[in-house]
This record gives sequence, C-alpha cells and structure tokens, in this order.
Amino acid sequence: MKKVETNVNKPFYPLPAVLVTSGKEGNWNVMTAAWASKICMEPPHLGVAIRKERLTHPLIVENEAFGLNLPTTDIVEAVDICGVVSGREMDKFKRCNLTPVAGPKTGVAVIEECPVVFECKLVNTVNIGSHDFFIGEVVSRLVDPDYMREHGKINYDDLKPLIYLSPHYTTYGEIIGTHGFSKKLL
Repeated sequence: MKKVETNVNKPFYPLPAVLVTSGKEGNWNVMTAAWASKICMEPPHLGVAIRKERLTHPLIVENEAFGLNLPTTDIVEAVDICGVVSGREMDKFKRCNLTPVAGPKTGVAVIEECPVVFECKLVNTVNIGSHDFFIGEVVSRLVDPDYMREHGKINYDDLKPLIYLSPHYTTYGEIIGTHGFSKKLL
C-alpha cells in the first residue's frame, strides 16, 4: 500500500459551509459550521456538530430547534466573521448585515440573505467528545424562488453555495457525472 498515515483530525473531503442559527426572537445567534450533514431522507433529518462551549449550543438545547442556512459566495465575509467571533462578544447579525427572521414552524432564527434555509426541530443529541451532534427533523425548507427549477429542485449553478476545505472557502466546479450515469455502462 502506497498510502501514508497522517493527522486524523484533517477533513477527508470538502464540507458545506453553513450558518447555524439558534434562539428565539430577542435572543438569536448565528455561527458558522462545516460539520453539517443530511442524515435521513424519510423523514428528512439534518445534523450538525457543535462544541459545548459555543453560545449556539445551549440555545439549541433550550429552544429544541436550530436553523441550517446555506450561504452563497456573495456573503463569504459574513460567513467567516460568524465563524471566528463569538455571539457573546458582538451581535453578528448586525455586524454582518444579516437579517434574522423567525422560522414559520419553530420560531428559530433563519437568515433572509441565505437563499436556502432548513428549519429543524431537535429530536436527538449525541455526545461525541468535544462536540455534541444535534439531530433535527426538517420541519420547513424555505427556498428563494429565484433559485428554483421545476419540480422543486434547486438551481445550484446560480446559487454558488459555499464549500469549506480547510482553510479555504470555495464553491463547486465542473459536474463530471450525474447520479446513476454509470448504469449505462453496465
């Protein structure tokens, strides 16, 4: 085998850069996370890993809800600020010119400037060491109609979603295949 063992803490692939929102009106917070994932389709569930000492952590626990907001390349500066400054130090919404809006199902903050947001009801918390993994049932998916294709599909070509490949922010590039394309080769 020609592989070399390396630091296990390094990411294995690019990850989505998301803005995690928490809290209810008057006590909202936003933080950047790259450890977010789709974990179930039926019913739809998303998960995000958050350190216990982050301000977002107790707000999710207290309100039993969180938002996963998909930012675009247009707001990369805000995404970075939300990842390096604590909500205990400043109002990141105000500093980054982000508009918090109460999600229609849980009241948790969602971000107007993000064209795709998922409002999640907390259903489970798994302690995994330095982080807790919050599992949320998606109770609402809100999409800016400017980024919609037919049948409710999102137009990612125009969306320009942010991807985090430590320490860089990027977006996706050339499409080299479509799910199931290899069946033609069988």
